[in-house]
Amino acid sequence: ALLANAGAGGRAGELRLVLVGFVVQGAGRSGDCATGQDGRRQPGRLPWPGARARRRGQHWRFGVKIAMVAGAAHPTLSPSNACLADAFAARGVDCPVLRWNRDPVAAILACDLALLRQSGDFQADAAGYAAWLCRLEGLGGRVENPARLAVWNNDKRTLAEISAAGVAVPRTVALPPDDAFPDAAAAWDRIVLKPAFGGSGTGGRCCRPASFSAALAELRAEAPGRPVMVQEFLPDIAEGEWKLICIDGVLAFAVRAVPRPGEFRVNSRFAPEIARADPPAAARRAAEALIGWRGAPLYMRIDGVMRGAEFVCTELELT
Repeated sequence: ALLANAGAGGRAGELRLVLVGFVVQGAGRSGDCATGQDGRRQPGRLPWPGARARRRGQHWRFGVKIAMVAGAAHPTLSPSNACLADAFAARGVDCPVLRWNRDPVAAILACDLALLRQSGDFQADAAGYAAWLCRLEGLGGRVENPARLAVWNNDKRTLAEISAAGVAVPRTVALPPDDAFPDAAAAWDRIVLKPAFGGSGTGGRCCRPASFSAALAELRAEAPGRPVMVQEFLPDIAEGEWKLICIDGVLAFAVRAVPRPGEFRVNSRFAPEIARADPPAAARRAAEALIGWRGAPLYMRIDGVMRGAEFVCTELELT
């Protein structure tokens, strides 16, 4: 979770800590606000209104509380999120783990910030999660990324909208309510079925159009009651999927995940080969376009494959 070691920044007295999902900056002045009049975060400022910094030894300590939002199904932090929580704690930040669907909203409102880092069980109750997010913000809670982005992004069918940013996406259609095979996919050699609300490869299936019904039945058994999307299969996945990590409007680093032979999914539970690498120029351009299109959110992960010289975005992750 820690992308860069804490240390002296570009100015004396500045501490910059860059983390997956959050940026903490202290400029040595108490009470500074991270946002300017235009609403954008300002470098070298404390990252939220009212935050206070005080010097302890060689570090700046923030008298704030940051909630790591988890779900009732997975209340224990993953190793990477535990690393993030430990990094905050080492700098004097109280970092409780609070469950969106179990703990009272008042507990999260008592925090200065709620980070959506491990709330993946929303997939089984997308409407309830959206209502919770909107309620939290409506009561004055600070959420990153904001509710409007999280709710929009949690529905994978919004992938089709990414083309508005000038970035290529796979051909995708929504499965109709009667589960009839979409005519638009009839000419595709292979198809990928995905739940519109899902993660970690849950319910994902790849098949020939002739095997659609059997693959759909498997998906329904694994992810019941969810809308389904049908995509063209991209054989380029065999060369690896690029994952571009962007923090506060900047491409921080990238990794390439290569699936195991015979597998098309690169989620961690399918044991892909993952290594840090420099992304191609086309992938960098796509990241810049999507950052600008979504207003430089605090955290963004862009997944995609190279189809020849073109980057094709397969997923945009904002939570």
